[in-house]
Amino acid sequence: MITVITVCYNSIDTIEKTIMSVLSQTYTNIEYIIVDGASTDGTVEVIKRYKDLLSAFVSEPDKGIYDAMNKAIAMSHGKWVNFINSGDTFVNNQVIENVFSKSYNDDVKVIYGDVVRTFSDQGTTVQRFDNLKGGTIQYNLNHQSTFADGDTIRALKFDLKYRLAADANFFNEVYKHGGNFQYVPIVISNYDAVDGASAKQLITLFNEYADIKGLSKCSLRRIWGHIKMRIQVFLMEILPQNIYNKLIHLYVDNVVVKKTSKKLR
Repeated sequence: MITVITVCYNSIDTIEKTIMSVLSQTYTNIEYIIVDGASTDGTVEVIKRYKDLLSAFVSEPDKGIYDAMNKAIAMSHGKWVNFINSGDTFVNNQVIENVFSKSYNDDVKVIYGDVVRTFSDQGTTVQRFDNLKGGTIQYNLNHQSTFADGDTIRALKFDLKYRLAADANFFNEVYKHGGNFQYVPIVISNYDAVDGASAKQLITLFNEYADIKGLSKCSLRRIWGHIKMRIQVFLMEILPQNIYNKLIHLYVDNVVVKKTSKKLR
């Protein structure tokens, strides 16, 4: 059994495409859980149209996205658990079947693949993760394109002291405890790489990543990273959104993605 979890809040414009992406999967043994944060915009009414096709559905106030995700984890039973939150979609209807067309060793605790990043007005970029190794892997994965071992994630859950990076902290805990990460050369999901981001979130996210990595506030690595993040925030604040989005798209496409390809050659 594969558990797919969607958490949402006031996402009437995006929730249905996510639900349809999950329900359209050709893989037959899927447990689908939706946790809504007491939406007031009609999201709940959309979800209820599909209630008979869900394994579990709850709508109630929560303490944030990771609290909602923990609630869903507690209700899950799957061998593997994936989070495809509102606005995210699987890349096609066969992707879960393709990922699990093979068996995995018992020491594999995270299965991960590639992701399509969508940039407003700039199209999409496929970001590949086939060269991730060692202490970098847990900070680069997108939870939309990962499947975590069910027993492991039900035991660890997400640490709520992290508002934006609790998934990275979870992957880091798995890595520190010797869990293996298995890459599959498959594009698994689509997610919006720009919309919804804010300057405050970027700084918070950077600081949480630095704390997870154990970087001292006085370390040169953290100071230099903070400077680069401040530059990004400055550009976000002064540039029109379409120009900022284009710069981020070019960075990912030409630096992140092509750097990965160069390393493989």
